[in-house]
Amino acid sequence: MILTRKEQPSSHPSSVTCRLAPWVAALLIPGVGQANWEFDPALRVAADSDDNANLSHLTAQEDNITGYIGELDFEALYRSETGLVSINPVIRTREYDSDTDRDSNDQFLNFRMRRDGQSNTFGLRGNYSRESVRTAELADAALDAEIEPDEIEDDETGEIDNRGKRDRLRIVPSWSFQYSDVSTWRADVGMLTVDYIDDDPSTTSNLIDFTDVRGRLSYERRLSARSQGIFSLTARNYQTDRVGGDIAGYGLSAGFNRALTETTTFRALVGVEETEKLSDSDKPNFVTDISLVRRQQTTRLLAQYRRRISASGRGELVERNEVNLRFTRSLNDKFSAGLGARAYETKSLGSIANDTNYVQLHAQLLWQMTDAFSLRANYRHTVIDRAVNGESADSNRLTLWFTYRPNARSQITFQPGRN
Repeated sequence: MILTRKEQPSSHPSSVTCRLAPWVAALLIPGVGQANWEFDPALRVAADSDDNANLSHLTAQEDNITGYIGELDFEALYRSETGLVSINPVIRTREYDSDTDRDSNDQFLNFRMRRDGQSNTFGLRGNYSRESVRTAELADAALDAEIEPDEIEDDETGEIDNRGKRDRLRIVPSWSFQYSDVSTWRADVGMLTVDYIDDDPSTTSNLIDFTDVRGRLSYERRLSARSQGIFSLTARNYQTDRVGGDIAGYGLSAGFNRALTETTTFRALVGVEETEKLSDSDKPNFVTDISLVRRQQTTRLLAQYRRRISASGRGELVERNEVNLRFTRSLNDKFSAGLGARAYETKSLGSIANDTNYVQLHAQLLWQMTDAFSLRANYRHTVIDRAVNGESADSNRLTLWFTYRPNARSQITFQPGRN
């Protein structure tokens, strides 16, 4: 049995938390009132077109849309010798010339803080979004190669033919302790809450609210001047509105991290994760995370393969094999280019037939016309194959962005990273 979707915004406490928690977290950060802040506002407008916005496998039902996007992005950043604080609210509106209702007004809030002590480091990062399901549930081959491989999110379902909204809050507090010159303990807890809101009572959705809490404790030991050994223990609790969908799990992994050069780092982890549904115990699942990161003055590269157990809005956990590739290069003082690829396959760990294969290729060209004005073109080709209907669908999307960013800290930027 699968619970039906709510017709009105949820009154569940998690829905209120989604709206309030990021702002409360920002207010509780010590010392922000006395800090010297840097401010980085940006105004973006774009022309956007997509020849199959709903990724339908039926040609007659493909939704070809053309329209405009407006986005206001504001980051407040504080740096000191002992840490940093970053708060980044974003509002976005979309309007399309289409017989179907694809217009949306979306809000985002990204936040991050870090406090460095003599032996301890405390951190908090996260994001909140209230966004159209059509873009929120579509995995994006983003071009931000500065991100850590662990921070690439993986809970998208590909179920985007929906007029509703998605509220999502992710908070990750973290702590590290340098026990000795060669040993470090690290701990973090990722808390993810997702609410799907459908204001139209005449429509139905296969998306189901969920909460996923995942904790990790790691021990790192320096093996040489360039290498570290890593051992990690994990535990999780996945709860969903689907009857009988709650799942607990735990796992362990081991591997190493090696600095190949001053600008290139390689990491490999392998392990197992076991999930338990009610009183039944499933076989352990093999998990792995292999990544290569290269950061030079004009070039950024992030390549990753991972196999993991992921939360999703399908009402259960899924096994996900995924490849991420992000490459950006500054061609000269005025032009830069980026290429991204994202491919994954998901397999059900329960009784719901939701196996999916997904590929997105992303190309971008940026022209920094002046210090404040830039023009960028983005092209995305997306293919999805859903086992539930045995058919595949693809789309081609072209977006042309014009950006005004008067206080940019760097001329070459690959934002916005949202769909």
